[in-house]
Amino acid sequence: MTKLHTNELHIYTDGSLNLNSVDGYNQIIMGAVWIVKNTEIDFTCGITYFSSSTRPELLAILTALLTVPINNNTHIYTDSQSAIDSINNILQLRGIIERKLFKQNNYILLYAIVDLVYIKKINLILHKVKGHSGCI
Repeated sequence: MTKLHTNELHIYTDGSLNLNSVDGYNQIIMGAVWIVKNTEIDFTCGITYFSSSTRPELLAILTALLTVPINNNTHIYTDSQSAIDSINNILQLRGIIERKLFKQNNYILLYAIVDLVYIKKINLILHKVKGHSGCI
């Protein structure tokens, strides 16, 4: 397994929702993928249940952050403004009123993202990129 020995990472993420793609239980299959710029490190996975366009985007960000070293400056590039807004809203709410978290869509993914940011002391910088621009 390749280790990341840098204090700054640039990670491109993407999520997909294809309403025509279903599994054996007739559940819509969503996909999440990310790559670390200037490395051969990447990840791809599928997810089902509670389909939305934002959920796979958040999953891509969450799984990318799982690999980020402690005390890292991490730039995440995503085409999902909704994911960026949701993460920023939760980061601002954190420690003030955690009850509001449970009213957010995808709160489990959001809570996990925010926990990783705080526990691993990640300086998270979110960037909006144009969708289908060939970044990933």
